[in-house]
Amino acid sequence: MNIENIEKIDRLLKAANEIRKGLDSYERWQRNPKQYDKIRLEFSPSNPGGPGINICSTVRLVNYMGTYGDSGVSPFISNIANADLAQYFFRAIGPQTESILLKMAELIEVDAAYHRQQAQSEVDAIQEALTTLKGGDFS
Repeated sequence: MNIENIEKIDRLLKAANEIRKGLDSYERWQRNPKQYDKIRLEFSPSNPGGPGINICSTVRLVNYMGTYGDSGVSPFISNIANADLAQYFFRAIGPQTESILLKMAELIEVDAAYHRQQAQSEVDAIQEALTTLKGGDFS
């Protein structure tokens, strides 16, 4: 049994829980605009000021196509100045911020459940191995 698996499960579950708790708070604060004069939830390409978390350092659109019999590929979206893309990307996903975060929480929870099941299988295998040792039951 690898303790890193248990630590990963714990990290994943904490991340999913933090996202869900944060979204619950956000929705509660949105319903009370007279009390809160500052509220912001959006994806941003850089630190816009104020607290936040970095999800990743870059976002890249991978796009290509290829034909059978030829190992080469070509992009089907390519002739765009990269400097123009970031602002439109973040504006496009902005309205879906909450649903994206909820989907992230769901995916994290599915991954955590898989790792938990794997860890339980390891524990069960170790328990089975212990019970077959000479000397009897170790439960």
